[in-house]
Order: sequence, then C-alpha cells, then structure tokens
Amino acid sequence: MAEFVLRLYIAGNSASSRRAEQNVHRMLAVIKSEGWDVEIIDVLTEPELAEKAGVIATPTLSYEHSVRPRRI
Repeated sequence: MAEFVLRLYIAGNSASSRRAEQNVHRMLAVIKSEGWDVEIIDVLTEPELAEKAGVIATPTLSYEHSVRPRRI
C-alpha cells in the first residue's frame, strides 16, 4: 500500500479535467512517485464518492492524510 494517496476529482473529459490529469502525472514523474498512489475519480460516473468527500468543484486534488488532509 502506498504511503501517500492523492485523489483527483474530475468531471468527464473536459479540457480542464484532461489538463489536471496530465499535471498530476507530470508532477509524479518529477518526484519519482515512489510511495504515492493516485486515484482519478470522475464525478459524473461516481457522484457518491464526490459527495462523500465533500467535493463541490472540479478539478479538485485531494491529499489524503490521517492527520491533515488537504484539497487544492
């Protein structure tokens, strides 16, 4: 299991969704992504996950940490 979890919430195949996904993959390539797990969640196909996480806008990047979760 990964030490760090990033969740990217996107809405379909929009330009901003594609750009956000590319940026996350580019960032992970720079930091060598060892120990990181990335989940990409399309809120159009899985709205219950976005609702559960409290995501109201996309794209949203969520850093899941037990003590201090963050959203960008």
